[in-house]
Amino acid sequence: MMRPLALAVLWCLASVGLAHAFVVIGTLSATPQTPQAGEPFTLLLTLEDPTRTPVPRAVVFAEFRPAEQPEAVPIRADFAEISPGTYQATLSLPTAGSWTILMRDQTYPQEETNAELTFLVGEAANPEALTFIFPPTVVPPENLWAWLGWLIGLPLLAAVVVTVLVLRSKPAAKAA
Repeated sequence: MMRPLALAVLWCLASVGLAHAFVVIGTLSATPQTPQAGEPFTLLLTLEDPTRTPVPRAVVFAEFRPAEQPEAVPIRADFAEISPGTYQATLSLPTAGSWTILMRDQTYPQEETNAELTFLVGEAANPEALTFIFPPTVVPPENLWAWLGWLIGLPLLAAVVVTVLVLRSKPAAKAA
């Protein structure tokens, strides 16, 4: 009886930790390293957690805007997963120069995290790989009832567990 109860309490506590997002480290590279205006190129994206474990099944896309025109309509590149934690997209950019990339992670519907990078098209050379971080996000509960469940339900469950443990230990103390 005690073992299943203890496991249930541990599961509840573990699920609190699983409900929060974590840091994701991204590495973006292009082939060719410095693409030319109007020519297609391939972007390769790897996503890992801080322990260098690949992050699979992410919903990630990039929005490219000319650096001098931040209000311009973005050119979107959707990444497709080619192996766990590795994603690929192909696109072409119409003009040479500096571009701002807004990397967007929308893996979970209740959260979005972004990272901004600079990308060069034309004569200037890009670094071999651009490294960035998707910061953790605070994930609010879906509704008031979920919030109340955690705020009231978990302490009540802990009180019941403690009461059961105390009441079960009293007869053993009297017998001794």
